Amino acid sequence: MRHIVALIPDAESCAQLYALSERLQAWDLPALWAGAADYALMVYDIGQLSAEDGALLRWSLDDWAGSCQLRSASCTGIGAFAGSVYPRTVYAAVDDAHGQFAHAHTDVADALAASPDAHYRPQLRLAAPNGGAPDQWQAMLAACGQLGQAFTLHFEAVALLARTPAAYQRGKFAYDSIAEWPIDR
Repeated sequence: MRHIVALIPDAESCAQLYALSERLQAWDLPALWAGAADYALMVYDIGQLSAEDGALLRWSLDDWAGSCQLRSASCTGIGAFAGSVYPRTVYAAVDDAHGQFAHAHTDVADALAASPDAHYRPQLRLAAPNGGAPDQWQAMLAACGQLGQAFTLHFEAVALLARTPAAYQRGKFAYDSIAEWPIDR
């Protein structure tokens, strides 16, 4: 199972992200779309672990997650990570001009005794494309990529998430929560 450490947006932020996602889904391109309750800003991609090993990580993350002060972020647009034929990920981009998310990424890597990813960019995955012509995806991203106006996301929790078989069976892009820590407002 793939495990990540993420920030969970509050209900109002999820509604804004879902409205953004609906604009993309209207293009009817094949993808696993995140549902309104499944948005998460990835802070650290742990990778593949067994369920048992993943469950043990909560103790390594407890100090950092319990003191996390990342309460909000500005959603600035839509982007995609390139794949060989079509994008592998379509995401909502988050401004990290002050480096607070990059710093959190490094802190989580330290807490896990792991290495930070030099290419880390904060983002919330909206979809995992699984087909379609490259020019269709490019047209959709060009048409929908600019928000017009950025909006603020508010986070309510830090979570250790796993992409479990149950998440795959739901037919959308989703993670199951292994542990959560509320963010004090």
